[in-house]
Amino acid sequence: MPNLKVEHIAGIAINGTVDLVESNPTLNPTPINTTPTGNLCHVRCDQDFQFDFNWNQLGWIGCILCGNYKIEVCFEQWCAGEFSPTPNSVLVPTNHGTNVPYTASINFLANSVPPGVYGIVACITLLDTMGNPQPVAGFVDLGKVKFYDYKKC
Repeated sequence: MPNLKVEHIAGIAINGTVDLVESNPTLNPTPINTTPTGNLCHVRCDQDFQFDFNWNQLGWIGCILCGNYKIEVCFEQWCAGEFSPTPNSVLVPTNHGTNVPYTASINFLANSVPPGVYGIVACITLLDTMGNPQPVAGFVDLGKVKFYDYKKC
């Protein structure tokens, strides 16, 4: 569970984790946690996968907070440049309180990422009601992940 690296202002903070979960429908219907831990991680292109975000909103400003958290995942394919599978971001409405837990996922269908090695970064940004970024943001580098075509192996 890689931890988010976060910048925040006095009165509000967030902390949390992001996990990459691969679904293996043919062998096991439950998700398999494949979070990279410094080693190359492998994901079959023909399987669904998701990024699970878990974070807490802390501080007194949370009692009057309005807007959304934008969670997103950025892919950079080695030797090919940036790649943006759809969807790569989700908006999560803020809730009032001084210690509020959040859980949200970005889901990707099988074959939405072509074979290759990707550097992946997960990001979170607080947006105001007009969609403007606020001074609460974080990211986590999930390392390199190889997506491979199982049928060509």
